[in-house]
Amino acid sequence: MKTKIITLFLAFVASAGTLFASNTQVDGIWYDFDADNQTASVTYRGSSYSSYSNEYTGSVVIPSSVTYNGVTYSVTSIGQEAFYGCSSLTSVTIGNSVTSIGSSAFYGCSSLTSITCTSVTPPTLGNNVFDGVDKSMSLYVPAESIDAYKAAAQWKDFTNILPIPGTEPEPTCPFTGTCGAEGDNLTWEISCNGVLTISGTGEMEEWKSFDDVPWSGNHPIKYRWHSKVRAVTG
Repeated sequence: MKTKIITLFLAFVASAGTLFASNTQVDGIWYDFDADNQTASVTYRGSSYSSYSNEYTGSVVIPSSVTYNGVTYSVTSIGQEAFYGCSSLTSVTIGNSVTSIGSSAFYGCSSLTSITCTSVTPPTLGNNVFDGVDKSMSLYVPAESIDAYKAAAQWKDFTNILPIPGTEPEPTCPFTGTCGAEGDNLTWEISCNGVLTISGTGEMEEWKSFDDVPWSGNHPIKYRWHSKVRAVTG
């Protein structure tokens, strides 16, 4: 009898430990912890997504890892319905360790104005992850991954996919292009030491302002190369 009672007690303790590790709040975010794999999944507060309303508001940053009871867990997923109906959520940043996002995770998050996803590979998505979300908002992703997000299911529904500031690759010199009124009758080059050289014959294209010249970022060239000009030759 005593052995049976001890066994039942140990089973209860183990069960309580599992419950304690589930639906646990750390730094304002609710997680389910997998102790065996040391991974964490972002979730809602309570026993179901409808237990509470708007438990996430304002800007939320989901970290790549979280420490709980002295153990560090990798945050690998956002669970289904984790942010369901959080209509006061305005922005979310998703850490680069997240590889999957469950169904309806952001369903009805109607106040979202930006999402930043730092994962190089677009996380796989369940069904209807972004239903009820404005798809014209800014979706920031690593510069090298823009094409991947534009091709990925549901991610591609966003119409304003932009590089995370600071992730754009630096251009390498020399920088070159054309600037002639007839197209390639004139060419320009900015050397590594900042000398702008214009070569060729004929008339130069006319521009309304300095920002419209081909070596300016407003002309449709990606970088503000004119800031590197130190001298001009022709």
